[in-house]
Amino acid sequence: MDISFGKKWGIMVKELTIPPLYIGDHRGTVFRNIVAFEKCHKRCNLDMTTYMFFLNRLINSANDVSALHYKGVIHHSLGSDEHVAELINNIAKEIVPDMNESYLYKVVNEANEYLGCWRARFRASLVHNYLTSWAVGLSTIGALLALYFTFIQASFTLQSLLVFI
Repeated sequence: MDISFGKKWGIMVKELTIPPLYIGDHRGTVFRNIVAFEKCHKRCNLDMTTYMFFLNRLINSANDVSALHYKGVIHHSLGSDEHVAELINNIAKEIVPDMNESYLYKVVNEANEYLGCWRARFRASLVHNYLTSWAVGLSTIGALLALYFTFIQASFTLQSLLVFI
């Protein structure tokens, strides 16, 4: 499972990249069997168990499934997003992996560190509240430009007044 957290478009914005997961009618049974096998076999890596735990942390409701579907992460044929959320949550219900030894430890720590930064929270709030559509985004950018030019004009006015004093 090639899950990564890195820069998007080479700027300060970072993105969590998750490969697509296809969930069909019998995929829940396969996931349960793999998790059970990893728990019982001593020399087996806990990759699927860690992945299911990670998905369980991402998915809490049908809205989360639809957001992941919109981004191309989850594709399913179960009928509704609620069924997928229940399936993932039930599989990972009693999973308690040691995240310090998992292959996702670095990814989760980088994401938590990035989301703990004030710039990331401010950007997310800005995008969520003021850039929901192109019209709202355009008017927000116009208002910010007007504010910026007003500030520049005021600073030049103050500078010219200070020269005469």
